[in-house]
Amino acid sequence: MHLWIVSRVYRPEPGAAAVFLGAVADSTIETGGQVTVIGAKPTPEVAQKYRKIPGEKLVLASVLRNAQGYIRGYLQYLSFDLPLLWRLAVHPKPDIIFVEAPPTTGAVVSIISKLRKIPYVYRAADVWSEAAKHATNSKIVLCLLKYVEKFALRNATELIAMYPSVAKQVRALGVKTKTTIAGVGAETNIFNYRSVPQRKEFIYPGSYTELHGASVLIDAFKIFSDKNPGYKLRFIGTSTPDVKAEMQHKVNQYGISSQITFEPAVIPDQLAGELNSAVATLATLNPYGQYSFAFATKIYSSLASGCPTLFAGPGPTAKFIANNPDSQSVVAQYDAQQIAAAMQKIARNPLTAAQRQELAEWTAQNYSLKSAADITVARLTAAAHNAR
Repeated sequence: MHLWIVSRVYRPEPGAAAVFLGAVADSTIETGGQVTVIGAKPTPEVAQKYRKIPGEKLVLASVLRNAQGYIRGYLQYLSFDLPLLWRLAVHPKPDIIFVEAPPTTGAVVSIISKLRKIPYVYRAADVWSEAAKHATNSKIVLCLLKYVEKFALRNATELIAMYPSVAKQVRALGVKTKTTIAGVGAETNIFNYRSVPQRKEFIYPGSYTELHGASVLIDAFKIFSDKNPGYKLRFIGTSTPDVKAEMQHKVNQYGISSQITFEPAVIPDQLAGELNSAVATLATLNPYGQYSFAFATKIYSSLASGCPTLFAGPGPTAKFIANNPDSQSVVAQYDAQQIAAAMQKIARNPLTAAQRQELAEWTAQNYSLKSAADITVARLTAAAHNAR
């Protein structure tokens, strides 16, 4: 099978999508296939981390990035999607295309798929038209995004959903395209247990936007640190300028700027080392929006690194932790006092080295990314075969 992976992000860039797509490429190559990644040129710093893999070809083009160096925002997406039409039109045909969000990229692939008669599978890791409600009140933008997303989803040969709650939300849009739940997990070749000195740190890895509602962690940490001096809270990831400014303002008001830092996203190898030494990771989901179906996939990487998670909010992440005591993790209500109490509980009884090793092994056995990638490749292979 010759597979195109079409995505604006790909390894070794930071982010769950980049890691997952890399695992899909590896699984395809392991089964004797070839992979062509049609994507965006990474920053020079990230490009230096790429390792050439036999069977994988990168076809990358320059794109517009925001001030933080990420392809995020309307203009940034368009800088990738508009030239993509021509790039896909002239490149030698594959057997099948696997496309990553945003929906505008899916729409471009849908057009080329129709013109060149190439089947495509869309990765529905999220429902963008729902997530956008936390970022804008513009009815025009929301209606347009919903139309484009439905167009991309409906024309796909098949959808790959990461978890059932997303598949259910896709159905709520009126999309009836066949959907496979591939699951998700940790890239255990990267995220695994290493015995390192533990630091008095909580880490929030990944994105923190309006829909995550991570600002409550600032309030919670202030309460916690008043009784537990010496701890730090590190946000390692991306945000929107407004949300980050609001959180930084709150930090300054509380006078705890030496204890809370906002750091850029790092490549997975580097993040794994940070997780190995943290007392726990933090994750939140804003319960006051319409995004309670989302799952915080970042927790898998944390658990695979032997680092427990404190999650605050509703939805499938809370249910996962509650139903899996082996995760050694904690669920708290989306409330600063409750989160602070949970942080104190973790700080008083941190996992031992043996417990962290056990947690990492349990995660690798039950929630490895390879399993999700193998399921995805099996569906891609079947769709390519059926099309032929």
